[in-house]
Amino acid sequence: MKKLICLMAFFLFPLSLAWSFQIDLTSAQIQEAIDCGKINNGNEYTDVMKEWRVESNNNKVGFIIVDSSFYYLASFSYLQSKKYQELLPKEIKELISRSKNEVFFNIYVYGNSIDFAEDYHVVLKYKDKIIQPKTKKNESYASTSGYWPNDPAYSAMLNYGFLFRKQDSKSKKETMIFNPDDTITLTIIPPNDNEINIEVDLSAMR
Repeated sequence: MKKLICLMAFFLFPLSLAWSFQIDLTSAQIQEAIDCGKINNGNEYTDVMKEWRVESNNNKVGFIIVDSSFYYLASFSYLQSKKYQELLPKEIKELISRSKNEVFFNIYVYGNSIDFAEDYHVVLKYKDKIIQPKTKKNESYASTSGYWPNDPAYSAMLNYGFLFRKQDSKSKKETMIFNPDDTITLTIIPPNDNEINIEVDLSAMR
């Protein structure tokens, strides 16, 4: 029954009814994520992981993948099960700890030169805050896009991580920087061009 519910969640329910963004996974949620990746290994990866994919209506941005702890576990469980392998306890721990206080965004962008993405920057806007990334990685050399040789001829990935909470080193008190179960705006800033704002409803994904 649990497996049936998991399948229905991926393919039948609209995103507005999805679980809330989960930042501190319980043991039951960890198992749910692993099971969801495992039992869907006969389906296309992009279909299984569409809950964490945000499409763009801007011709310079293809889509955004939101990396949560749940996503990491489901994704790697899917890939391991395709090889008839299980996630090891050590791997599970590493995947969870990777996004304990940080939300990562993989942003696929288009351009017309092989190094077009090198000087891109991304900030996160939440209410009246502008939040700079804790980590960032722009692909220095883009790949040819599906539009090649026409424009936009190249595509590249931007990987940005934003802290949603921080802990005081002395008091150990945690402070929320932004609510990871709310709508945020990613502002993509190309060099010498207008910025691109894309809303991401984090509450619509786990």
